[in-house]
This record gives sequence, structure tokens and C-alpha cells, in this order.
Amino acid sequence: MEFIRYLTYLNLYKSNKYLILRMHRNILLIIIMIPFLNRINTYSQTTFSLSLSQSAVNDWRTGEVKSIELASLFDTKNLVHLDTMLINLNFKFAFGTVYEKVADSVPAQIRPSDNDLFGEIVFRYQLGWFLDPYISSSVQTQIAVAYMYDKGRLTPTSEFWDPVTSQEGFGLAYSYYDRCSLLSRIGLSLKQTRAEEFTRLTDDIKTINTKERYKPESGIQWKTETFFDIDSVIIYKGVFDTFGSFKNLDIWTIKFENEFQIKVLKYFGVILRADFIYDEKQKRELQYKQNIRFGFIALI
Repeated sequence: MEFIRYLTYLNLYKSNKYLILRMHRNILLIIIMIPFLNRINTYSQTTFSLSLSQSAVNDWRTGEVKSIELASLFDTKNLVHLDTMLINLNFKFAFGTVYEKVADSVPAQIRPSDNDLFGEIVFRYQLGWFLDPYISSSVQTQIAVAYMYDKGRLTPTSEFWDPVTSQEGFGLAYSYYDRCSLLSRIGLSLKQTRAEEFTRLTDDIKTINTKERYKPESGIQWKTETFFDIDSVIIYKGVFDTFGSFKNLDIWTIKFENEFQIKVLKYFGVILRADFIYDEKQKRELQYKQNIRFGFIALI
């Protein structure tokens, strides 16, 4: 009976793609609104930052290079306690724009740097055990058109909701909340990737004459989130997320995000980020993003 329900569930995803797409848009809106409207939160972490960096170089080694980058981040994690139910609400908005001018003969380029929109909701039922059963749902996409350098030119690779990745899961979770907070969970997961024009993550290279725009996967997800208040001026936030498909458990996608926030003044500080991603569908090598930014930081 359970197997039949599972097959029915998969068929619903395949036959109602746009219905599910609208559902995840609604989930994202709920996640955005609840942290501001709900007052039952027992634990909350919200960070807003705005940073600006500028550089200008003109020498015989590098030539003339000018760049200006403006980046913003809104990251909120809320824990709602309703009787024996714990609800984790996570929302992240990260967007930055960089203007770069290399020599007079090359046209100036304006492109996004940070470009991420993510929402997640996790329900956990407290049984008094060391581990709590959970169910989760998340959605992730880009905010604006993203580009990469290809043979000296900028080539678009994605845009808002194209592609979009949604993921649902259930399993067991462990949590700890004090000066250091930790939520680690492992379980079975259903993952769907949808695209319209930018089908790099959905297209099957084995079907040369067909361009797939929808890719469902089932597998195992292990995700750990940490928040550590090192002292009054230094905060560390980290996310380790890995997913292995049942079709090929030898290859896993891994995302490891690290962020240090160092306050210099009350609302001014330094943000150090180092993110690492390994996903063979995106690129057959380790991807990384590292930066140091100075700017406005507010913990709400």
C-alpha cells in the first residue's frame, strides 16, 4: 500500500508540474511573511548587511581596471514552538551587482555577483527521543539573470525561476540551542529541478534530440546548520548540505557555506565568506566563492 502511495505521489509530480510550482511559490511567500507576523518564536536569528567595495588600478602589470560592487544580504532563521511541534522557518535573500571596466577598448560589464533566493520550512515532532522525526520542504532559485565568462564574453546561464529547484524530505533530526545552535538532519528526499530556457541542470545528455526541462530525483539528504556566537563581536554561521541520488550513490552533490561576521562598530563590520560547491551537473570540479566585505551589519 505504501509503495502504491509513493508511485501515486511521483505521478502527481509529473502530471501537475505547474501546480507544484505554484505551491512552492506560495511556500516561499509564507516563509517570507511568518517571521514578521508570528510572535510565538522561541529562537530567532536575523542578519541584514549592506556592503560596498571599490577599486581602481592603472599600472604596467595589470593595465587599467575599475570596479564597484554593491552587495546586500537578508538571512533569517526562526524557530516556532507550538506545543510538541517545532517549526523551522528559513529565508535567505542575497544579491549583489558588480560594475567592471577593463581598459578603454573593452566595454564595461555589469553583472550580478551574489544571486540567491532560498526558502525552507521544517516541521519536527518532539517525542522526547534523542532524535526527532521531521518533514521539510524548500525552494531555491536566482533573483536576476546570471552570467559566466565564455571565451571572453558574458553568456547568460540562468534567470529568475529558471531553473528552480524544490526539495521535500522526511527523516530524523537532532537539534541543540544555546550560545551555539545546531540542527542536523538526515532522511529520504525528493528533488525536482525545472527549467524553461536554461536547461543545463535538467537536460539528459543521452537524449541528443530532446531537451528535458524537468528532472525528478529521489535519494538521501544530510544537512547540518550551525550558528556560533564566538564572542560579542564575532559570529560564525555554517551550512553543510549533501544529496545523493539512488540512481548513483557514488556521486554526491555537496554544498558547504561558511560566514564570519566581525563587528568593528555597532553597525559596521567585516564579513568573511567562503562557499564550496561540488555538483557534477553544474561543473565537473570544485566550485568556490570567497570574499571579504566591509559594510553595514545589523542583527535583528
